[in-house]
Amino acid sequence: MSGRGSRHILKLFGPEHERLLLSLYETEGAETYSTLFRSLSTVLEERILPASLALDQGKGDISETRGVLFEQGVCKLAHPGGYGGMGLPFGVYALAMELAGAADASTAMSLGIHNTVADAIAQFGSGEQKRLLLPSLLSGDKLAAFALTEPSSGSDARSMHTKATKEGKHYVIQGSKMFITNAGEADLYLVFASTGGGHAAFIVEGSNPGLKVGAPLGEKLGMRGSRTAEVRLENCRVSADDSLLGTEGLGFEHAKQLLDSSRIVMGMVCVGIARTARKGSSSGRSSQTCSSQERSSRTLRSRSPQLGCSACTRQGSKS
Repeated sequence: MSGRGSRHILKLFGPEHERLLLSLYETEGAETYSTLFRSLSTVLEERILPASLALDQGKGDISETRGVLFEQGVCKLAHPGGYGGMGLPFGVYALAMELAGAADASTAMSLGIHNTVADAIAQFGSGEQKRLLLPSLLSGDKLAAFALTEPSSGSDARSMHTKATKEGKHYVIQGSKMFITNAGEADLYLVFASTGGGHAAFIVEGSNPGLKVGAPLGEKLGMRGSRTAEVRLENCRVSADDSLLGTEGLGFEHAKQLLDSSRIVMGMVCVGIARTARKGSSSGRSSQTCSSQERSSRTLRSRSPQLGCSACTRQGSKS
């Protein structure tokens, strides 16, 4: 959708969102959040939505649109205040991600994956890991990638082949990850691997010489503005003290817990995509004449007698 059309037709935050907030929160809180979202929506409409088409065509720079979301504090919304977060309810963050998805799906997905890593550190990280990493992740000074999926294991992540072997005060990771969002851009990667004691999660710096990123994957069906690539771990040596996230042996449980919330967020992004598609198609339909509506109504009634055509009857009564 063109920037010009998007700017004049689409409003990302509407009455349906205000009603949702009123159903979830007390009146005063709902009004506060509505004010926040109206401000956020205006910024997204002006600075991200017009760039969406270029991003999808591979002509834009996702770091710029992603930077807008960082500037607006979207990553900080639901994180605790001690590390730069705002401590707001998870539902507020989820709704912000719906608006981000409505503005540009690629940008929203990139940020959502990044924030899943921030969430992992907030939930399972040591005090030192939180202190060193969370402020820069929430501000956007550092970008993260979530490396779970492998060429031979997607939904069945428990069967991952990537292995981490303990050698003294280090782990050596060997394996490969596939379809990794933000690969090649990320400053750090949350890598899941099997160990002798089950599975574990490791924080791996993007500059680690044992971490190799493949070329961006070819033409995708959607979200073409985000970078997706294979990540290879070749004798990737990491500190056992600093890099292990959470408890060795519970890495898969950590991943499942993170995906519980991440899938809600990505579901909200999809709602935003659907809203934009619906509003875009509705704007085209609104320009139809009454005669074309009447013809469509008659055609639908004639072709769908088995449906009872209650919708057709209602449309016909208005035409």
